[in-house]
Amino acid sequence: MKATPEHRERWQKICRDFRDSGMSQRGYCRAQGISVSSMSYWLRQERSALEEPGHPKPADAGMIPVGTLFQGIGPVLRIRIGDDLVAEVNLPADEDTLRTVLRAARSL
Repeated sequence: MKATPEHRERWQKICRDFRDSGMSQRGYCRAQGISVSSMSYWLRQERSALEEPGHPKPADAGMIPVGTLFQGIGPVLRIRIGDDLVAEVNLPADEDTLRTVLRAARSL
């Protein structure tokens, strides 16, 4: 059964709220009374849409872009560390900036 536009919009809002929350997926789903499997499905749908031909891709700095999200005017690299900490870097970012953020995350 194909999702209605209203259902799709509802889940897009849920996914956006989840990303903005800074919480882990499991923690957010538990707090909102949402199935983790449903959330995972809709997050995969969003990622698939981002991979379609013609969609802008993050700059390749020789590193794998983990957790790249497109928000506002440009892409953002979001790194989750446990349930409480989120580091965000606006892309494109130079390699030195990314290395600094990753070193700081690794030291925690």
